Amino acid sequence: MGIEGFLDIQLTMNDSIISDVEIQSSRPVYASQVFLGKSVNESLSMLPLLFSICGVAQACSGIRACEQTLGRQVSAHVEHVRDSLVDMETLREHLWRILLDWPKLLDKQLLNKNLLTQEMSEIIKYQQDYRNLLTSGSNPFLLDQDIPAVSAESSQPIKQLNQLLERSIFSMSPAQWLEIDSIEKLQHWFESSETVAAHLLKKIQRNEWQGLGRNNTRGLVLELDVLESDALDFSKLYELFEDNNFVKQPQWQGTCYETSSLTRVDSILLQNLHQNFGNGLISRLVARLTEMAQIAQKLLGDVKKKAHNISQKRNDIPGDGIGVVSAARGLLMHHVSIEKNKIKKYQILAPTEWNFHPQGVVTQSLVGLQGDTEQINSQVDLIINAIDPCVGYKFHIV
Repeated sequence: MGIEGFLDIQLTMNDSIISDVEIQSSRPVYASQVFLGKSVNESLSMLPLLFSICGVAQACSGIRACEQTLGRQVSAHVEHVRDSLVDMETLREHLWRILLDWPKLLDKQLLNKNLLTQEMSEIIKYQQDYRNLLTSGSNPFLLDQDIPAVSAESSQPIKQLNQLLERSIFSMSPAQWLEIDSIEKLQHWFESSETVAAHLLKKIQRNEWQGLGRNNTRGLVLELDVLESDALDFSKLYELFEDNNFVKQPQWQGTCYETSSLTRVDSILLQNLHQNFGNGLISRLVARLTEMAQIAQKLLGDVKKKAHNISQKRNDIPGDGIGVVSAARGLLMHHVSIEKNKIKKYQILAPTEWNFHPQGVVTQSLVGLQGDTEQINSQVDLIINAIDPCVGYKFHIV
């Protein structure tokens, strides 16, 4: 078991229906305490090493929190580089999960291990080439770094990545796939395609599981994004972080929220799916595919899209700051206090703690599932994978 921890999920069955869900987490939510007393740049250098999963997003959230704490202004170019690198990581994470996990969720294995190894290596290479192109070896996630102005739109790594997406995921270009705007067109796509993504949607359709796990959990939004009555007030975050339990089992106004591709991606197709199936299984899977295609188009420079990540709001409290990033699995928040260039307090709230809260969206999605043991096992695996804990998990039925 690595630093990321593990999730143990116990399901209680009564009359072939899941009546209760208990989630036990060994995730090291207080691991950032290792930074206390260290210098800012030393801590920032350690971040992607300590948290290897989504290390770029971790580094980005950390530097933004520190810059806010110290009152540092950053150029639009540096923020663009950071956003682009987080986007590339998000695309890589989605691709890995689809290539590694989705074949295992199918009745028939579609896993060519040699091809998978080749594609995984290609993705790593494209990501590294893209970073080198954008940064020329500089580290945009440390203080006071000079990042050269380079245009990476339509670069070779991005073109190659789009070709991989076309070959292995969409059976067409990401731009063409984004033109699918109805459930009927979506069905025609997955019925006529042979990628692992298409095969998984065929399975969902065949079993009539499109709305599986549908519930009323709301998506987490900050008041920076939209003006909604229950949006998480950014200024209130500082009060919430005063309670150390907030990073372990977060709630807002006594309510659990979800943060994922499903809560931040929009399209006409997704609107139609929401109308028919709510936040059920097919909406979740298509949201991930949609985000992949949208990021691919954004990195190519073919679309002018709202910034993937969140502009930071300055804090009025000296020596205290919060950095927020839209990581692959949801909103990632870092809260930092600095005194004499040393870390006085460091807290990290990851999306897994929102989504796998004991009363959160996973619990709400699993309670009420019904069927025989084989059906339940398949349904539970699909839902957990679709929400994506980013760490290992096991579930057992009692």
